[in-house]
Amino acid sequence: MKTKTSAGISIILWSIILVVAIMLFSSLSTNNFTFFTGIINNPGDRQLLQEKTISDEITDIQINWVSGGVKIRQSDDFNYIYVKEYALGNLDQSKWATINIINNQLVIESLNQTSWNLFFWQSPISYLEVFLPEQLYNRVVLKLTSGNYEFDGLEVTNLDLNATSGNLVIKNVETTNTRLNITSGNINASGLIADDMDIIMTSGNVTLNATVKEKFYSKITSGLLTANFKELAPTALDVDMTAGRVEVKLVESADFEAIVSKVSGSFNADFTHTRDGDRYVYRNGQDRYTFKITSGSIKLIVND
Repeated sequence: MKTKTSAGISIILWSIILVVAIMLFSSLSTNNFTFFTGIINNPGDRQLLQEKTISDEITDIQINWVSGGVKIRQSDDFNYIYVKEYALGNLDQSKWATINIINNQLVIESLNQTSWNLFFWQSPISYLEVFLPEQLYNRVVLKLTSGNYEFDGLEVTNLDLNATSGNLVIKNVETTNTRLNITSGNINASGLIADDMDIIMTSGNVTLNATVKEKFYSKITSGLLTANFKELAPTALDVDMTAGRVEVKLVESADFEAIVSKVSGSFNADFTHTRDGDRYVYRNGQDRYTFKITSGSIKLIVND
């Protein structure tokens, strides 16, 4: 019995040694990150990778980022675009972001594909900072995988944000059309002004303190959406929810009818209203709001 136990332990130990040897060989032959280079790189030291000033006329911006984070700020302190990338640890130059200008479009793409290795050690995380001069941009497209993201003070006609996961903060952004597509993660938006806004959410948590002048649409598979519409109410509002929880707050000057269609779940009308079946009327019922619920709960509040 003791012989069999010793043989089993020996097999396990040699298996671990073999795995480590394969990883070390892979690191030396391909120059990819492994557990050993993770130790050598001393993650946590902030190191500037590259910086670039752009004086070209830019109307559109597209950023594709994998992990770490991105900060975009618009400021009158700059009359050019200033881009800076840094990493927490040594990062091979082959993994630095690419920065290109194509037909007045600034395209920035992260090449730092985070890889997990022994004991879940990961390669150094990279971050991007973009400072923009004050102007109206035509389109800003952001494709984000995970990490922490912050966008402050942008003025853009079309904002298209696609996030797989992560934490996003949007502050003082003014747009005509805003589209947020979220697989999971957290979004906190304050001081956001838009004519139209679409939110497509698989799961996650979205908190809005915003002004939407015309149309607001949200399609939610699950998750939590809290929307506080300030200053004025949208002229059209459509919520389609499979599961989860939604809370919508409107200003007193709102004037709407809410049409509710539900399979199960609940709709809470927290305002003075008249009701005819699944139709709730506030004031004169001027604007049409629709709520479709498969499951979950929706609460509609008027701050009167």
